[in-house]
Amino acid sequence: MDTLKNALTEAKPTLVEVFSPRCSHCVDMEPVVAELRTRLADKANVIQIDGTDPEAIAKAIETAQAETERPTIIVRHT
Repeated sequence: MDTLKNALTEAKPTLVEVFSPRCSHCVDMEPVVAELRTRLADKANVIQIDGTDPEAIAKAIETAQAETERPTIIVRHT
């Protein structure tokens, strides 16, 4: 979760995907998220959080100050 905290303190936008490996929509979105990560590497942070991990999801909600369902995309800019 330090990665998310660090990303949210940077000047560039941060895209956070909350996913589940068992969610068919999340699995379908994986190539899109990977492409975004590659294309936006120098312009934005792209982070994935496993939404099936209760501790990770709780920290993500607290850190990003957002509600989450799966799949969820959160975009923050400081």
